[in-house]
Amino acid sequence: RLQELAREQVITCTFSSNFKNAAFETLVHARLSNGRSLNEIMLEEGLAAPLLTAADSAHAPRLRAAAHRAREARRGLWKTWKKKSPGSLELVRGFSLGLYSRDPLYDYTPLLKEQVAIGATDVMLITPWFLENHRACRMEPKEHRTTPLAQVARTVRQARSLGLRVTLMPIVLLWRDDDDHWRGNVAPEDLEDWFLAYQEFIGAFASLAQKSGAESLLVGSEFSSLEKEERHWREVIAGVRQRYQGRLSYSANWDHLDVIRWWDALDAIGMTAYHTLTDRDDPTVDELTTAWGRIRKDLERILAAHNLPYFFSEMGYASLDGINRNPWDYVSPDRVDEQEQADCYEAWFRAWQNPQQRFRGAFFYTWWRNNDKDDARQYTVHGKKAEKVIRRWFAAEKSR
Repeated sequence: RLQELAREQVITCTFSSNFKNAAFETLVHARLSNGRSLNEIMLEEGLAAPLLTAADSAHAPRLRAAAHRAREARRGLWKTWKKKSPGSLELVRGFSLGLYSRDPLYDYTPLLKEQVAIGATDVMLITPWFLENHRACRMEPKEHRTTPLAQVARTVRQARSLGLRVTLMPIVLLWRDDDDHWRGNVAPEDLEDWFLAYQEFIGAFASLAQKSGAESLLVGSEFSSLEKEERHWREVIAGVRQRYQGRLSYSANWDHLDVIRWWDALDAIGMTAYHTLTDRDDPTVDELTTAWGRIRKDLERILAAHNLPYFFSEMGYASLDGINRNPWDYVSPDRVDEQEQADCYEAWFRAWQNPQQRFRGAFFYTWWRNNDKDDARQYTVHGKKAEKVIRRWFAAEKSR
């Protein structure tokens, strides 16, 4: 169609160094000699989806409107699109599963079946892409570290065929990271380029989630240093909604919930749960439960201003002595302690039973395991005392 439109007319192209996509290719605004915008025509006919950048605010309203008209009329790529609301968030009872195998043909079905057997109703599939370092602007897949998109889509379909509701969580890691830097403190050299690249990155997963039938998508995870960029995040979310009709959320770090001013653009609030519980290596279950009770009151106070359901997008405990002190620190403790891991889960269930209407459960980290001796100290609960705790509480919740 583009060739047909351009065949016999002079085309005027407008571009600048700010108009780039995630591959850093130059983008243009093209006009025919009669003044019509090629960009707008392609959107109006449903033959393209908009890629809007902060540097392109002058054209954004017309391009958004053109895409909206095509979508409402179900033209072109929107023929099978159905406008619908995501609906209410069901109670989450599940695990996260990292798609970490280095084999692109790896079949995750056995791990998914294990989760169903323990009583899970939900699974969060995690797949990493990478920034070269904390100053970089481009997210890239890495061979043997990033799951191919086709394999992600296949795993979504496999999980759904087993009756699991699927949440997709694409995460960004640092390829050359160190002890001082992670995605929570990225500081890109060019903020506009970073968000442009991020729009394309998360847009690819939005399309995948739509085609494969995932119920929910996290538009980001723990970008603490960038969460004040409200305008950029609203643009990211608007772009994702152009491609995906399911439920959208974001996973905020446990100590950063009150920073975000754009929760209203989403359908649910996600948060990690690596709160310090006590300052002891051997607390009792009652002490841990009391600590979680205080945390629950604080969270309910913070979240009272937002009329949205909320859930723990990531929470878990490594099987290490003293892990309740800083549940995110799986390096410092040196002694394996399955009982403390189990006690922490028991306390969490006790503190969060009889949930209020807006609290919708948790994804426990993690069901993935390496099947080696290191699993004994890792977060996986498979075959450990904590698995029995979770199985018992899942059964109790199912019977209610």
